[in-house]
Amino acid sequence: MIQFISGGKGSGKTRKLIDMANEEAAKEEMNLVFIDKSDKNRRDVVNSIRFVDLSEFYIYTWEMFFGFLGGLISGNYDIGKIYLDEIEKIARVNDTAELVDLFAAVKKLSDKFDVDFIFTIDAVEVPKEIEEIINA
Repeated sequence: MIQFISGGKGSGKTRKLIDMANEEAAKEEMNLVFIDKSDKNRRDVVNSIRFVDLSEFYIYTWEMFFGFLGGLISGNYDIGKIYLDEIEKIARVNDTAELVDLFAAVKKLSDKFDVDFIFTIDAVEVPKEIEEIINA
């Protein structure tokens, strides 16, 4: 499953994502991962969630980011949900076409390995092309 938290800059997307992750961690049902572009939010995410500061890795394209996700899942078969803040920035996408390609690939990972992805996206609403992919 793929979920989005969308909205403009300053609309509270990051806070909502952190709250969702922390609420899920309180249930203690699965292993969770929170991926962010820096360690700024590390203290807001509870310690039972694996926090990944992407600035520590050398990721320059969405393809490299997708490979990173695949490696994360293959090395940790027990991940149930991955929370990703500011997908456009952490995946280094330049336009909607690249974002569509990324979500098509992530959908395959989600379906094959039964991992849920929750993204924040800097848009008032999710583009129709992406909605079609995740609802297919």
